Amino acid sequence: MSFVPLVLVVVLFWTGVFCVTLIALGSSASDLLWGRKAPLPEDLGQWIEGGVDGSGRVRQERRLRPGDAADPSFLILQVRWVDARTGEILEVLPEQRERRRRGPRAR
Repeated sequence: MSFVPLVLVVVLFWTGVFCVTLIALGSSASDLLWGRKAPLPEDLGQWIEGGVDGSGRVRQERRLRPGDAADPSFLILQVRWVDARTGEILEVLPEQRERRRRGPRAR
């Protein structure tokens, strides 16, 4: 008599119990395996000045949430260079995807 079907049923049952328990706790399997994602920055969507270069340009950057994702795995980084005296936008760099950190120290 083969026990393979019985073992498969038991494994599937406990996998289902594990998934339901994680969902009820508000967590996921990826959080358990790799840690929680770092919290979203408090200045999300606001331009932050990064510094001035030698020619009088100010670096500004902001991070945006992509689309309507409630807990995205990455943020969009936008960078622009602004004239320090006039505030005129001189250069806009291409958008970059910035992965959010994971791990025990993320939260």
